Amino acid sequence: MMEPDFTFGLIRVIILLLGVYALSASLYGSLFAKRAPSKAAEKTSEPPTISSRIPYIGHVLQVMRTDFQEYFGRLSVSQATPVSVAQLFTQRIYVVDASDTEMTKLFARTPGLSLTAAFWVGFGGYLHFNKASEESMMTPDKHPFKRELSRLLRDELQTLEKVQKLGAQVQRKINQAWQRTVPDDSNTVKLAEWVSDGIAMSVGSVIWGDKGPYDDPKFRQSLRTMLCGLRRFYHPLTLFLPSSFRRARDHVRAGLSTLDAPRSGDQEEPDCDDLCFIGKVKILLQKYSIPQAGWNDFSFSLIMGVFPNLINITTWALWHLVADDELMAAIRAEVDALVEPSPDPANSQRKKVDVSRVRESCPLLMSFWYELLRLYAANSNITRLVTHDAVFPGGSLLSFRRKALVVAPMLPHQHGRDGWGQDAEVLRADRFLDAEGRVDAGLVRRLMAFGLPTVLMCPGRYVVFNVVMLNIIKTLLTFDIAPARGETLNGGQGVCRPRRSMVAGVPEPSHDPELVLTKRVDVGSVHVTFENQRPGW
Repeated sequence: MMEPDFTFGLIRVIILLLGVYALSASLYGSLFAKRAPSKAAEKTSEPPTISSRIPYIGHVLQVMRTDFQEYFGRLSVSQATPVSVAQLFTQRIYVVDASDTEMTKLFARTPGLSLTAAFWVGFGGYLHFNKASEESMMTPDKHPFKRELSRLLRDELQTLEKVQKLGAQVQRKINQAWQRTVPDDSNTVKLAEWVSDGIAMSVGSVIWGDKGPYDDPKFRQSLRTMLCGLRRFYHPLTLFLPSSFRRARDHVRAGLSTLDAPRSGDQEEPDCDDLCFIGKVKILLQKYSIPQAGWNDFSFSLIMGVFPNLINITTWALWHLVADDELMAAIRAEVDALVEPSPDPANSQRKKVDVSRVRESCPLLMSFWYELLRLYAANSNITRLVTHDAVFPGGSLLSFRRKALVVAPMLPHQHGRDGWGQDAEVLRADRFLDAEGRVDAGLVRRLMAFGLPTVLMCPGRYVVFNVVMLNIIKTLLTFDIAPARGETLNGGQGVCRPRRSMVAGVPEPSHDPELVLTKRVDVGSVHVTFENQRPGW
């Protein structure tokens, strides 16, 4: 804990530096003429600017006082036009109202937008990105390399046989992780730490391979420290990142460096089908002549895209179940009913569940899932970087400048009382059920948890759903869960609030509860199968 005098001194230094930066930026803008617009740009107009009380740093100070998602969510719906401009230092941000369906469709057709470029600009300094990756990550989403990368992910889930193989590997690694973290009949764990360890080891092995770094407990702990630290310490000045974050980041980078290791001359090149996912990505990187020094940065982008959301949404699900006995009993009853009866009485303690039956047999669990996405995935702003001057093809032909960010905040849509009721800011597990107790398809269509309509819907949504369901089902069938001695569950107030975060995605809980996991007496093992390759989420 920092001393108060040091904290106030640090704040003064930051404000002084921000003031100097703003003054220099203002002088630069007044002394140097702007570049003359092209003839095409002369026919377009700039979106209106969202003013702030303090030039250049006003929006920054507001973001630091609340968080990025909340502040820009308010901005997006408070303007008279569906697209506006905010200036953060010298970074130009176009704010799009995500609730305007026509605008989101136009957003999808705007040329030159890039997700990886936004990631490189936003996180490169924190994660020590190499300049060697900049050129390839700054390419538009429709670049051939990006298209092949998306196709590669889809191909991994193309057949039922592949899905079953990956599912079996995930469960095998979860079992190994649990042998270390919950080896006894009764075990005390920190919920988020326990979930993080299991998901990192299991999903990490699928992406990086059995011989990757994810089998190392120290690597997984460093990964958690890095991911949590990135959300807590994300601010304009990387100079003040704590040493614990830097050490964790460097340890993760060192562990991932096996991707960069060249193959020795006496080793045979393996068949592509036998490679793990990151090995296939490596072949793509070689195909497009992307410098080897930048390969590690693609692993970091996968980490940031996969693990925080998987870990946090699973943690929230179990948090809510532990805090609500009635909900736990109802969800557990649906899950218990999924267990297939064993024809052999000797194997009655081996529980087998087909996860593809969840959608049709567990309406409350599905509604609970959608409600978790609505409440917590609302922090997922749709963000792209403009890689070259472009025109937003609306009725007024708005121009987008190169190197500006385009942000469509999801928070106002997902938490809006007009669409979701007066209790929109709290979790109601049955919100997505109709009067007959079935999932309301109309409400599900209104939910935009994995992106905007037609705007590159999350290619990993199939993975997210099945991994989260696998973890919830396996946990509920294996353990009885209760608060540990002295654990008051947020002072007796139930589920805690999310931790403030400057990073998009599902936020962490502000409190990690200590729980006792007791193995159920009638359960020897739990195996989740994939008997039907159901698409969607």
